[in-house]
Amino acid sequence: MSLNPPMPQDNTDQKQQPTLLTAGIAVAVAWTLIAALSLTGNLYQHRQETEAIVLNIARTHLEKDILFRQWMTHHGTLYAPVTVDTQPNPYLQPEHFPERDIVTPSGRRLTLINPAYMIRQLYEDAAPQSSKHPYGRLASLRPINPENSADPWEEKALLAFTGGVTEKSELVKEAQTLQMRLIRPIIAEPNCLTACHSWQDIKAGDVMGGLSITIPMAPFIAATNKHTLVIWTAHLALWLLVLVGIGFAFAGMHKRNLARQQGAVALRRSEEHFRSLIENALDIITVLDPDGVAIFESPSLQRVLGHTAPVMTHQPLVEALHPDDRTRVAAILARLAAQPGTTETFEMRCQHHDGSWRILEAVGQRIAQLLPPAAYVINSRDITTRKLAEEKLLSYQRQLRSLAARLSQAEDETRRAIANDLHEQLGQNLSVLKLKLGTLLKATPQAETLAQLSAFDELLASTIKETRNLTFELSPPILYDIGLEAAIIWLAEQFQARNRIICRVEDDGNEKPIDTVLRGILFRAVQEALLNILKHAGAGRVNIGIRRVEEAIRIDIVDDGCGFTPPPQENHTGHAPGFGLFSIRERLSLLDGALEVVSAPGSGTRLTMTAPLRQDADVTGDEEGLPA
Repeated sequence: MSLNPPMPQDNTDQKQQPTLLTAGIAVAVAWTLIAALSLTGNLYQHRQETEAIVLNIARTHLEKDILFRQWMTHHGTLYAPVTVDTQPNPYLQPEHFPERDIVTPSGRRLTLINPAYMIRQLYEDAAPQSSKHPYGRLASLRPINPENSADPWEEKALLAFTGGVTEKSELVKEAQTLQMRLIRPIIAEPNCLTACHSWQDIKAGDVMGGLSITIPMAPFIAATNKHTLVIWTAHLALWLLVLVGIGFAFAGMHKRNLARQQGAVALRRSEEHFRSLIENALDIITVLDPDGVAIFESPSLQRVLGHTAPVMTHQPLVEALHPDDRTRVAAILARLAAQPGTTETFEMRCQHHDGSWRILEAVGQRIAQLLPPAAYVINSRDITTRKLAEEKLLSYQRQLRSLAARLSQAEDETRRAIANDLHEQLGQNLSVLKLKLGTLLKATPQAETLAQLSAFDELLASTIKETRNLTFELSPPILYDIGLEAAIIWLAEQFQARNRIICRVEDDGNEKPIDTVLRGILFRAVQEALLNILKHAGAGRVNIGIRRVEEAIRIDIVDDGCGFTPPPQENHTGHAPGFGLFSIRERLSLLDGALEVVSAPGSGTRLTMTAPLRQDADVTGDEEGLPA
């Protein structure tokens, strides 16, 4: 069973590239159409607004002219002085208008001004500015004044008025000039019929003509061109900005698509590499489901156990283990299930094809969130050879520890025997010789002989003292008769008396049962430490602490000397005579003890020795494989 089946090789990624390009072009074209429609709509709306503004202006002018005419119509007629510009109206015949021309009592000539004449003069006064400003005129289908004849556009409007239309406006292009034209009808009123048009066949309510206003569009078009340019610029900028955004978006999509393709290729290569590693790995990889059933095992498991087919697949892992290991491994899997993300290292035994049991060192981890339905992954390797070698090494270490203990015991026994011989034989002989020499001194009257004998007596006394000191140094009786604490106190007193270096011992007073071998090793170690302090430290004070720490004895030796930089333990061989620090450390380690050195130049030195408490009976208990 494979957890990583080969990924299908299809051309989807290759097909997506032209599809993505086509989509990008389509989006760009669609956006261009949207921008063009928006531009067209905005320009059209702007044009409509401009035309509405111009039309409102035309209406304002026209309503003003209508108000003038209505005022004139309401008052009937108006007289104005006759001038060059205001001549009697030739279209008001005297037979119809006998009072057309009058003279004031002061002799001033006045002529009758009817509404049409007034409106025409207003429009004629505005005519010189008509190229830029609004201008108007009277229009009629039956004009009294031929100048008021309607043009084709006005004729259509006047005809429409007879059908009930009240206003006509249109944007007209005349003589290459765009103009806004507006016309409203002139309706016959009763005042008109009694004044100016009484002789005409006109009834009240008839359309007599119209007031027309024309506004050139050129000034308004010029004014709105700037806004039109703004609309064009804004749309063009927005179109380009969005187009660039579309380009960047599709470029990013293309880049991500390319990265995805590259990632897919890298994933396939990684999967192939992973499969190759799994198939050729020396470590065993087993994947379990949430129930602890093996759903994958690497080929290395078959090679390690000598099988030609899967060993654990489709069966619970614990059933493939040694019966003594099943409960323990099941408990480990339960702990992994309760604490996702944690790992556990353990050992288990699986049966080889030849029937033997192989010891596997395993590391288990829960991976339920990573690769369902897998729940656990177990990485293990065959450590059977290593375990056998470790057991053999442990056996050798036990034998070596026992041998070291027996050697130390034999050394102490030899020291005690030599010290006993020195004390019992040589010491007694020297004492007897001194007594006889004293008797001889008392019996010798010659001064010369007496002086020689006195010198011999002093030499003999010194020899006896040195012999006693040698006896204590070889095997101080106090060490075995009273105990280690008393022996160290005696050693400190001797060290202080001989070398004039203050040496204090502090004992916590707790009972510290230790065997004869450890007692001798610790005493020699303290003795060696004091010798090193005397030779190298240049100290003025030494403090020795003896304490019981749980089930171990701890001895701290602290001096205020010059200190040094301790070399690494593995390279420290000890250059001092006797045990040396290396020898002390090794002998303590064989008895499950330890030596720690803490020092720095100028800061003194702390030497700490620890060893487990043990009775004399414990020494022989480790003597496996040694002859009695």
